[in-house]
Amino acid sequence: MGVTDAKQVLSHCAALGDGIPVSYAQAFLEIASEPGLSITHLADRLHMPLSTVSRVVLALSDPHKYGLIHVAYASDEKRRKVITLTEKGRKAAAKF
Repeated sequence: MGVTDAKQVLSHCAALGDGIPVSYAQAFLEIASEPGLSITHLADRLHMPLSTVSRVVLALSDPHKYGLIHVAYASDEKRRKVITLTEKGRKAAAKF
């Protein structure tokens, strides 16, 4: 990630609310740019271990924490989970 990208992530992070970690904001931005990503593809894009991304996805999908994304099994392959934005997530993404 370059300096410009890092500044953009930090800016979006601040817009999403106080206390959201930069890695969460970065994941959210990747999902917002391509809804329907699998968790594996998200981990590849973020250059993070799958276990770390799974925890980030869990937090972002938790309605009591952020509620920005929804995780469901892919219709064409039941072993693959895909990530989409919730209504709250779409509203947050529209601000960017």
